Amino acid sequence: MNIDEYQPPCDVEAEQAVLGSLLIDPDAYYDVAEILEPTSFYRPPHQWIYEAIGNLYGRSEPLDLLTLSAELRRIERLEDSGDQPYILDLLNTVPTSINVAHYAGIVAEKAARRRLIHAAGQVAKVAYNQALPIDEAFASAEAAVFDAGNNANRGTVLSPRRYMSDYIDSFMADVVSTDTPRIIGSGLLDLDRFLGGFERPHQYLIAGRTSMGKSSLALGIALHAAMKQGKRVLLFSLEMSQEQITNRLVSLMTRIPVERLKPARRRELSTQDQALVMKAGGKLADSSIYIDATAGIRPSDVRARASRIFAAHGLDMVIVDHMHIMPANQPTGNEVQDLGAIAIDLANIYKSLNVVGLTLAQLNRGVDARAIKRPMLSDLRQSGQIEENAYAVLFIHRDSYYDDTAPVTDAEVIIAKNRDGATGSVTIGWKPEMATFVSRAHPGMETL
Repeated sequence: MNIDEYQPPCDVEAEQAVLGSLLIDPDAYYDVAEILEPTSFYRPPHQWIYEAIGNLYGRSEPLDLLTLSAELRRIERLEDSGDQPYILDLLNTVPTSINVAHYAGIVAEKAARRRLIHAAGQVAKVAYNQALPIDEAFASAEAAVFDAGNNANRGTVLSPRRYMSDYIDSFMADVVSTDTPRIIGSGLLDLDRFLGGFERPHQYLIAGRTSMGKSSLALGIALHAAMKQGKRVLLFSLEMSQEQITNRLVSLMTRIPVERLKPARRRELSTQDQALVMKAGGKLADSSIYIDATAGIRPSDVRARASRIFAAHGLDMVIVDHMHIMPANQPTGNEVQDLGAIAIDLANIYKSLNVVGLTLAQLNRGVDARAIKRPMLSDLRQSGQIEENAYAVLFIHRDSYYDDTAPVTDAEVIIAKNRDGATGSVTIGWKPEMATFVSRAHPGMETL
């Protein structure tokens, strides 16, 4: 057995080279601060020296041997760091700072490996805890590994040259491409024209009263994204079963009413309809629509399971149906705080995975008591941070829900919030027998 194989990954010389480069060229700090933090260094003296350098920059003070020594003395780490003789040695480790980014990359990579080792220890601890349900054990293990990797790719402050380079690359890719990979259409032409499609990595809130059609709209979007655009979609349903979801998808694809696809009525289907169901089933089996119908999952479960699908297959869209029956990672007993935390957690998940996020939400009962039933942002249950963390808020509204004399086929999507666009409303059609919405521009529903 080679003992060195089990030593914590580190490169002391690279750490010294980074610190020496900073002492030679203080401006090089801007090149390494994006990827390094004090704990990125393995040796504690190097951690303290880098921390002191960061403190000086934070106060806009110059960096040299004297100021660094004074800062180390202030934080009571000068002697522990080797005092001035060691700092002088660091100055002699490299002749120039030109390769500081290369050395910083080595230090960051070793730090990431140490985090992975720590995560592996956490995974082992979870696995040995036999009192923990196995689903929770897997979720905790995946979250630990995800956190380790996510920390390795933590956010950075980008220079104008860097962010404009990224923007131009993205802009030209969209200009020359026949597809817009960052945009996912809804399948409803009028809505797509108004909203411009769903853009990653944003969170879109789809809200409405009970049985207004939130899930139906989300399923229609998921089916269109997967079947027409080749997107990979993961649907979390905390309310419907896997069979209920599949029934609705098959209904959308075959135009067979949902009611006739229920188990008690399947024997009534004609041979032709049975063939349509089998054909739709084959297409769904080959699709990229993933379903998780686990009740009571938390945002941490969503992150772990979505990360697993992302790593194995890639992912373009995540749908959560719905947030008001989802428990918070750390429940406080305060519904406002818990829902706010859930909204923030889900938005962060969508951003970290770079996916379109559709979060379904419930409206409070106050809208039912008003003379005018069209929903407003204030109708979001415990709205607060739910609205704040949404890129856009879409309300589903059908007059026939409240008025028996209103046309049952009329529906409306109210864009109550649109961070980078206009607000307003779009009229669409509703087909209750198939629990689906259709575009007024193309009222005939296509069989997928």
